[in-house]
Amino acid sequence: MTQQKIQARAQILAKIFFLFFAMYLFVVLFVFVSFLFPTLQQNIQLSEPSTGYVFNLLTWSSTSGQTTESMRMTYLLITFVLNAAMVSSIFYRIAHLFQTIAEGKPIFDLSIIKQLKKISLWLYLYAIVPMFLFPLLSYFLTQSFHFELGISNSLLFALGTSLLIEIFKYGASLQHEVNETV
Repeated sequence: MTQQKIQARAQILAKIFFLFFAMYLFVVLFVFVSFLFPTLQQNIQLSEPSTGYVFNLLTWSSTSGQTTESMRMTYLLITFVLNAAMVSSIFYRIAHLFQTIAEGKPIFDLSIIKQLKKISLWLYLYAIVPMFLFPLLSYFLTQSFHFELGISNSLLFALGTSLLIEIFKYGASLQHEVNETV
């Protein structure tokens, strides 16, 4: 595949991920507006996010007090905003990575590897934050506690990205050796 084809495909993928980023920002804005105007809330059904656990190690739930609907909605809003912020950041970083490739940077360049590391960090956060922060938020906002510890699909994806980064590091070192010998 020629460099021009790689750059053209990377440009298309960058635009797609920038579009995903913009769509997520629009959805977050829509949710905020729906919470500001209670009449719009009646037709919006928010549900608990599905984490897609491949292997669930531990699940524990407890209810210690009365949970009001407004407390539950506040919890759902906060978790939604945190999830949307993490996913938006992932989309933005992926779009930026493809934009860098479209500008002609070599695939095994150190700047590409640094961008992949940032994406991997956000993927790890997206996998781990719901596991540990959301139960605490739930306890403080709704007086109920639900804790799940397991291996989610997003954690497996983050591990795969980390493996890909190591392969790119090895490719970059090989490219460096070839450049020095020539």
